[in-house]
Amino acid sequence: MAFIPIRVRRKEKKPPKRGAKKEKRIAYTLIKVKENQLISEKAKEVEALFKGRFFSRLTNPDEFTLLINIERLWKKYPRVYVVELDDGTSRWFYLIPSEERIRFERKDKFIVFIPKSEEALEKIVHRIINKGAKQKTPIEKALNLIQALLGVVGLFLAYLHRADIMQISNILTFIFAMIIVVQSLKKSYREREYEFD
Repeated sequence: MAFIPIRVRRKEKKPPKRGAKKEKRIAYTLIKVKENQLISEKAKEVEALFKGRFFSRLTNPDEFTLLINIERLWKKYPRVYVVELDDGTSRWFYLIPSEERIRFERKDKFIVFIPKSEEALEKIVHRIINKGAKQKTPIEKALNLIQALLGVVGLFLAYLHRADIMQISNILTFIFAMIIVVQSLKKSYREREYEFD
């Protein structure tokens, strides 16, 4: 009886995957100072949260100054926090590079931007300095128009059939549901706007 050797091919070892490169993020937080509180008092509270971390403070910076300071940190660190204190007359900015999430007890606005380029970073800083002022996109305008038309159609139908409203209750329910759907589309679109190319 003869034995025939069988060769089993071994699986080739794949080189270990390198860790995925982290997306660079700018975490913007706005904290409005209460009327009965000084901005310097609020600054002490906020600075207590940054204990043990490197941070820089800018008082009433122009767009260029804020951009240069954010850019310097953004090139070195994957996540940079931009914390703004605003009392209505003065604006203080804190720039903190931090891997860990910083939690604030009270914040008026929190947006995480994912800039894909230096030009995108410029757009973000422009938006921050101009207090979020931006033009509505064609998609937002179209969604607003659809929502308004649905509302008008619903009111018009309700007026026409006011004597027997139950006759069109299904149509009114459908219109109301469509208004909610459009509202949720607007919300999800706004949530995606933080990604800048």
